[in-house]
Amino acid sequence: MKVGLYFCLLLTLLFAGCVSGPGTTDAGDKSGKTGNLVVNGDFSAGDEHWETGLQGKAKGAVDFDSEILHANITTAGNQHWELQVTQMGLPIEEGKTYRVAFKAKASANRSIIVNVGKGSPPWTTYANNQSIKITNTMKNYSFDFEMESSTDQVARVEFNLADATGDVWIDDVSVTLATAADKEPEADLYPRNPDQWELVWSDEFDNTGLPDPKKWSFEVKGPGWVNNEKQNYTDRLENAGVKDGILSINALKDNYQGFPYSSARIITRGKGDWLYARVEVRAKLPKGRGTWPAIWMYPTDDMCYGGGWPDSGEIDIMEHVGYEQGRVHASTHCNKYYFKTNNQKTAIINVPDCSEVFHVYSVERYPDRIDIYLDDQKYFTYRNPGKDWTYWPFDKPFFLILNVAIGGDWGGIGGIDENMFPVSMEVDYVRVYDMGLLKDDNEPPKAPAGLTANPFSSSLELKWEPSVDNMGVQSYEIYRGDDLLVETTSGKAVVSGLKPETSYSFRIRAKDFNGNYSGFSEGTFTTTKLIVYEVNQQIESELYSAMSGVQTEETTDTGGGINVGWIDKGDWIEYVIHVPKAGKYQIDFRVAASSASGEAQILDEKGKVLSSTDLPVTGGWQNWETITTEPFPLPKGNVVLRVFAAKGGFNLNWMIVKPAK
Repeated sequence: MKVGLYFCLLLTLLFAGCVSGPGTTDAGDKSGKTGNLVVNGDFSAGDEHWETGLQGKAKGAVDFDSEILHANITTAGNQHWELQVTQMGLPIEEGKTYRVAFKAKASANRSIIVNVGKGSPPWTTYANNQSIKITNTMKNYSFDFEMESSTDQVARVEFNLADATGDVWIDDVSVTLATAADKEPEADLYPRNPDQWELVWSDEFDNTGLPDPKKWSFEVKGPGWVNNEKQNYTDRLENAGVKDGILSINALKDNYQGFPYSSARIITRGKGDWLYARVEVRAKLPKGRGTWPAIWMYPTDDMCYGGGWPDSGEIDIMEHVGYEQGRVHASTHCNKYYFKTNNQKTAIINVPDCSEVFHVYSVERYPDRIDIYLDDQKYFTYRNPGKDWTYWPFDKPFFLILNVAIGGDWGGIGGIDENMFPVSMEVDYVRVYDMGLLKDDNEPPKAPAGLTANPFSSSLELKWEPSVDNMGVQSYEIYRGDDLLVETTSGKAVVSGLKPETSYSFRIRAKDFNGNYSGFSEGTFTTTKLIVYEVNQQIESELYSAMSGVQTEETTDTGGGINVGWIDKGDWIEYVIHVPKAGKYQIDFRVAASSASGEAQILDEKGKVLSSTDLPVTGGWQNWETITTEPFPLPKGNVVLRVFAAKGGFNLNWMIVKPAK
C-alpha cells in the first residue's frame, strides 16, 4: 500500500539500460535462452500476439496486411505513447542483459521510442525508452539493456509512434538474451540459514473478538487519507474480528458515519517492530473489482531518513488489485525508486487461486538484500547497492500493516463492483522469526558528519548526515559536555530550554544495534534573539521560538507565505507572548486538515494544559478555516505558550492571541 498517489498512466520513465551498436538476431522460438522471446516477430501471422493502443490527441491506424507492421499517423500526439504497438508476456530475468532488434523505415526521417517494460501498471521501464532515429530506407536497429529490476515473467516490448505524422514500417522484431554479456547472479553476503531463526512474535488468532490489543492497533482514518481510497477505516468488530482461529478484515458497503464503504487497517507499530527478520502471513485475499488488499511494512521511525515517505522506505510483501485478479505484486520503495517516478523495484507472480486458497506471503530482510516469497518460492529480490540511504533506508526496524482498501488510484482503475460486498481478507497466522544476524556484529558505525543547527531563541534544532554502519544505526546520542541530553533514532533532534543569543557546544555519536559506538562529532551553535509577540498580533506559525517534529511548506491560503505542516501526535511549537493584563484569553487558529480531525492543546511553560481544542476536517491540506479556542487564564508579562498536538493530522498557518469575549 502506498503513502501517496498511483498515477497509472501509460508512462514509461527513465529506469536503467544502455545503448549499444547495431546487431542482428533471429526471430522465432521464444525459448528464453538463445531464441527470441517475441512471438510472431516477423508478423507472418498478422496481428496475432500484438496489441495496438490509440489514445489522447493522436490519430492514425495500424495494419499488418503485408506481413509487416505498418502505422499511418495522421495526427501526432502530445506524448509518444499515444499510438503504441505492444506485445505482453516476455520473461525478463533480473541480472540478465538483453538485445532488442528490429528492422524499420519511415516515409520521412524521424524518431520512434522503443522500450521493454513492466507488463502492468505502474508502467516501470526496463530499457530506458530508447529513441531510435529511422530513415526512409529499411535498416536493422538494435540496442542492449540490463535488467536491473526483479524478474518479470510478463514484461512487454513496445513501439511508441505518436511523436510525428507519416508512415512507419517495422519488421523482424526480436528480444534475445545477450549471452556474451550475461553475468552470474550476485552472491548473497548473508546466506539463508533457517536453522538460526528464532520465533520472536506471532499471532495465531486463537482469541475471539477484536484483534489482540497487545499486538495490534487500529488506524482510524476517513476516505481520501491516502491514494484517494474510498473506504472509511474504523476500529469496529464488524471490520476486523477474530473467530475460529481466523482474523477477518472486512470491507463493507454500509454507509457507516455517512461514508459508502468501511474497512480496517491494523498495525503492529510499537508492539512488533523488527529489523533483520522473516515475517510471514498466511492469508486468503478478497475478490472483486475495486478491492486492494495489502500486507506491507513501514519504518517505526519514518523520519529517520529525509522527510518521511518515500525517503523512509516501504516494503510491500503482498498487494493485489481486484481488476487484475490472481496477479500478486511485491515491491520496495525508497527515495531513488518509488511509484511516483514509476521505477520502484517490483515483481509479479500469478496466483490464480489467491482468493480461494490460503497462501503464505513472506519477506526476509538481510543487510545486503530483501527477499519476498510466495509459499517459500522466492520471486522478488532487491539488493543493497552499497550507496547511501536514498537507495537503502531498510536498515531500521519496520512494523507490519494489514489492510483492505476500496478503490483508489490503483485499486480503483477498473471501478468498484457495487454488488461484491462484503469482501474479506482472511488471515490464518502471522509469525516473525529473528534471523540471528546482529549478535556477531563487532564493527562500529562511522561518526556522524555534517553537524549543523537551525537556531531559535530558546532552542536549537540539530541536524547531521546519517552514519554509515554495516548493519544499521540504532540511535544517536547528543551530549553537552559529559551530560547526555537526547537519544534519538532520527537524523535530527531539538535541544530546548536554552537562553537567547547564547553559544552552546555539543557532541554526537552513533550506536548500532549490537551496542557498538562511533567516535564523536562536535559543533558550537548560537541561539537567536528572543521574539516576543503582542496580544491581537497575527503570529505566522513558522516564526516560532522553539519546536519539535514539525516542517514547513508553501501555503495557498490568503496572503501566501509559509505554513507549518506534517504535524503529528506529540509535535509542538512554542511562542512568547507579551500579556499586558492578567485575565482570560482565547486563540484564533488558522487550520487545515484533509481527512482526520486533530486536537491542539495550549500548554504553559511548566507543561500545564490551559486549553484543548478539537480541530475540524476542512477537506484538504490547503483548505483553511479559522477556529477559536475556549477561554483560558494568562498572567501578566511575557508568557511561553506551547501549541501541542494531542492528535496530529493538521496544518497551521497563523494564530492570534486575543482577550476572551
